[in-house]
Amino acid sequence: MKILITDGLSKEGLSLFENHKNIDLDVRKKIDRDELKDIINNYEAVIIRSATTIDEEIINLLGADFKLIGRAGIGVDNVDIKAASKKGIIVMNTPSANAITTAEHTIALLFSLARKTPQAHNSMKSLKWERSKFQGTELYGKTLGLIGMGNIGRLVAERALGLKMKVIAHDPYILKGTNLNMPVELVDMDEVFGMSDVISVHTPLTSTTKNLISKGSIEMMKDGVLLINCARGGIVNEEDYSYNQIATGFKYFFKALFLYLLFNISVLIGTILLIIPGVVIFLMFSQIFYIIAENPQIGVIDAFKKSASLMKNKKLQYLGLGLRYILFFILGVFTLGIWWLWLTPQMYVSFAIFYKELQA
Repeated sequence: MKILITDGLSKEGLSLFENHKNIDLDVRKKIDRDELKDIINNYEAVIIRSATTIDEEIINLLGADFKLIGRAGIGVDNVDIKAASKKGIIVMNTPSANAITTAEHTIALLFSLARKTPQAHNSMKSLKWERSKFQGTELYGKTLGLIGMGNIGRLVAERALGLKMKVIAHDPYILKGTNLNMPVELVDMDEVFGMSDVISVHTPLTSTTKNLISKGSIEMMKDGVLLINCARGGIVNEEDYSYNQIATGFKYFFKALFLYLLFNISVLIGTILLIIPGVVIFLMFSQIFYIIAENPQIGVIDAFKKSASLMKNKKLQYLGLGLRYILFFILGVFTLGIWWLWLTPQMYVSFAIFYKELQA
């Protein structure tokens, strides 16, 4: 039996064929599509990895003697299974291949995201020490939502439970209430999106899982959710995800701007309200002194009554005078720079919210 191996294979994998004398291997580390179309019909089977695609066009070139397409890995999205089945060609994969490796890689990415390791690494390489900027998040007690509870999903769940995380999961092929022999709660997909602090995807790429993570599902998620995809790229709509990141950034920016304006407008109004009584008292006492100076025989109480009567009878004039005093006071404060010196730290504090949220 002649077998073509297109993307190379490890020594351990090749050794499995050595004891079979009736198997003739042709191992190629790399092959382009045109060459594959020219030679594939010279074999009875092909073993591929992710770099080679066997689509309907190539399958239609295969003769009646072609028996098997083997995928050295889990996913078979690079093989047209429907076209192969029509020609009676068996498509096989290795569902347990790299399962432990992928599960461990998922946990590695989880720690990297939670502790902001790549960003901190780049910061250190730039000779910076930004300790508070990369404080990170504890995983203890956080909720991990798994989409897919196959071999890899289960292995990830076991390791997350060891970290004392709460694990919930959705798998369309497992009924709610099924005993998984581990403390994992099976929930609806929307609940995974809405309840999880971390979401990890472990499904094949099919017509139902393509763009599974898109605008609609992202809107259900918590702010700051960590998303890990160790399955297939097409499951996450990256354009929607990027748009959401930008939209989130603008949301926090306008939130910070609103807080900044609200705080400082409140301070300005409060200051004016504190000034008004002072201006009224200043005007009244100035008028009392003027009345006494003009008529030294008058008593203080009588001068006070006369001042109050004058202010009552000339409300508009005194109001205008008072507003002029307030305006001159505010302009004076601005001119001296005292106002801005006091407001600047508040501005930094307000906008720090925006920058902190972007780093989360």
